[in-house]
Amino acid sequence: MEAETRQCQNCKQDFTIEPDDFNFYEKMKVPPPTWCPECRVIRRFSFQNTWNLFWRNCDKCGKRTLSLYSPEQKITVYCQPCWWKDDWDGTEYGMDYDPTRPFLEQIKELGEKTPYSALTSEYVSNKNCNYANALAWSKDCFMIFWADFCENVYYSSLLNTLKHSIDCIRGYFSELCYESIGLGKCYRTFFPKNATIVLTSGFLEIVMAVLIVWLA
Repeated sequence: MEAETRQCQNCKQDFTIEPDDFNFYEKMKVPPPTWCPECRVIRRFSFQNTWNLFWRNCDKCGKRTLSLYSPEQKITVYCQPCWWKDDWDGTEYGMDYDPTRPFLEQIKELGEKTPYSALTSEYVSNKNCNYANALAWSKDCFMIFWADFCENVYYSSLLNTLKHSIDCIRGYFSELCYESIGLGKCYRTFFPKNATIVLTSGFLEIVMAVLIVWLA
């Protein structure tokens, strides 16, 4: 079988299906895709919302809470304190499977009546991190996402053991960093990209010197 060029049904751009791809689809007994690779990736990623947060009321206590689910979504959402309490049991939302009904229809029905956690954070392990999502074992953080073991970090994402830093992405085992991308084991660095084991960038020293003179 030869390569074939098709038009994506979503973005209307042309994409190519290679012979090896056709062989794989035949082996898996699935039809060839009608969407291009880029649109398929976007569709896969759309199942998970982490960075876009909304205000809505908790369906248990009624308090206003930050949530990854918008108010327009007709589902039951509990704020983090209510979700982690021991005064409710999720088993009461269970339902028997009916083989005479479509499976996905029953899944949808179960999802609509079962409570969702407003955020995906490990709430009981965090301290003063109410305005963040998808994090655990962190303290005094604001607007950080996909993070563990962070302290005093703001407006950052994809982190592990980052401290006293702002505006970072993909930061690991670092401290006192700003506007950093892809850093590991760095200390007092400004604007590094894909940096590892950096102790005080020269640019930072210049900025700090200027600030000292200006403040004086």
